Amino acid sequence: PHTDVKTLSYIRNHSIDYENIMLLVESKKDVKIMDGDTFQIIDSFPAGNIHGGPKFSHALKYVYAVTRDGYVTQYDLKNFTVTTKIRAGINTRNIAISHDDHYVAVANYLPENIVILDDRLDPVKMIPTPGKVGGIYVLHGRKMFICTFRDIKQLWLIDYNNKFSIQKISLPEPFEDISITPDEKLIIGASRKGKTLYIYDLYRLKIVKKFPAEGMPHLASATFWHNKKGHPYGAINFLKRPVIYIIDLIHMKIKKEIRLRSSGYFIRTHEYTPFIWCDTGTDAIAIIDKKDFHIVRYLYPESGKKALHTAFTKDGKYALVSIYDNEGGIVIYNAFTLKTVKRIPLRKPVGKYNAFNKTLLYTTWKGE
Repeated sequence: PHTDVKTLSYIRNHSIDYENIMLLVESKKDVKIMDGDTFQIIDSFPAGNIHGGPKFSHALKYVYAVTRDGYVTQYDLKNFTVTTKIRAGINTRNIAISHDDHYVAVANYLPENIVILDDRLDPVKMIPTPGKVGGIYVLHGRKMFICTFRDIKQLWLIDYNNKFSIQKISLPEPFEDISITPDEKLIIGASRKGKTLYIYDLYRLKIVKKFPAEGMPHLASATFWHNKKGHPYGAINFLKRPVIYIIDLIHMKIKKEIRLRSSGYFIRTHEYTPFIWCDTGTDAIAIIDKKDFHIVRYLYPESGKKALHTAFTKDGKYALVSIYDNEGGIVIYNAFTLKTVKRIPLRKPVGKYNAFNKTLLYTTWKGE
């Protein structure tokens, strides 16, 4: 492995804010490394059919990308080169990185297990599971991995500092999909075929609220923020119903139910931006004002081509939207004026991931 000459030249001539590195994923192809300050693509590496999104180590030294067929690639962000690639499963769901970067947990559908790797991607432990893991994540404050299952009514807390001991907690139904609030106090969970949305308190280890939720809530896409008074809110969209729930996380109630033109896949906002951005499964992105939760307008990155998956730069000043097409790209908007800043041509871009927003956001919610 070696670092490209153009990449070396860019590194020499720019001071890179690693917290504002952006990962741009081309479907079934490459991961592009972009400087979020200049919007220049610095490097790329082949990754294949990524699922669950690439993950940054907390020291922002490495990027880990896992494919649906179980290959885990480690990319060195300091030297801009691929260091290791191994296979940890046959059908893989996603990965999580421990708070201290010592462990990479790989959740597999086939075989049904969780594989623990060290920071060199050498195997440490294999944990058999009783069913398919819906997703595995890290709780930074509690220094544990957390997972739920698609077909088992359990929540697992895996203590990686205590020989990977597991606390198994009963749930009212399988939480096929979950979202964890950035302060790690609550998880929102649901069964894709169920009719109930649950809010679960991770400290009291109990359900604290239930809402009706037919239409497959897409909880992995949920987004969270505070209003100007410091009041926490969450927004959730549905895969089979053109609806958004705005949830007041203090009073545990649905503040507003917003109707869309059609159901989309991703919903996003940033703590410092005025709008919520939600795709609609079409060429339109719904822009929702966070003050009154009304749709103020629809954006059309490119007429007739599907627009999806908004992501933000570290400071929230810019929003990046994918045009999902063979001749598509990334459209970068000013997140306040909604004006186009730049277009980057790419083949079927999907997810975009900012180092700070995807890895270190919990520090702002905890006041660290």
